[in-house]
Amino acid sequence: LAVSTILYVLVGISAVSLVEPAKLASSDAPLALAASSVLGSAGFYLVSVIALMTTMNTVQVLVIVSSRIIYGMSREKALPSALGYVSARSKTPLLALAMVLVIALAFLPLSSASAIARVTSFGSLVTFSLVNIASLHLRRTAPNVRRPFKAPFNIGWFSVTSGMGLAFCLALLFQFDPQSAALGLLLPVSGGLVYLAISGRTAKENDSLHEPHTR
Repeated sequence: LAVSTILYVLVGISAVSLVEPAKLASSDAPLALAASSVLGSAGFYLVSVIALMTTMNTVQVLVIVSSRIIYGMSREKALPSALGYVSARSKTPLLALAMVLVIALAFLPLSSASAIARVTSFGSLVTFSLVNIASLHLRRTAPNVRRPFKAPFNIGWFSVTSGMGLAFCLALLFQFDPQSAALGLLLPVSGGLVYLAISGRTAKENDSLHEPHTR
């Protein structure tokens, strides 16, 4: 995280040093524009190709991870059990992959890459916010659960790192336009409704984390 943060900051400093921030903000390919200011059209196309390849890699990773999450949720009975089907030949969750494909195709009407990026970024920030809220909630209500990892910097049951993460996510959420926010909320809200509709867990099972755990 530290290395990635440093690299992002250095790239940002380099970009605004080469091109005025206003021009970068109005460009659909700001880094390619910055490269073209030094290397000409060759730099623009080089960065564009690199961006395309990295985007394809990121999409591939997201598809794989998302399908495995859906597979895991189906095994935990948070989604229909059919989504846990695994191909005997390829050993991959085919139905979960198909579900990810359908969800991805739903974004095609947006047509604009920047619009899709805003929607997915908003949805990711909502997810991260919920994760931090869950962390704080479990710290308070289930302090005796054995945990393989515990975030540092705590004040009693309150996790400073989770609190800061939640605060930063909420602050960033207010930077989006209403349309992106509405579409970005669609997936987490629909996911929550699906979970509530088909979850077979009993109240006793849901309360198991709140019981004291001892070694």
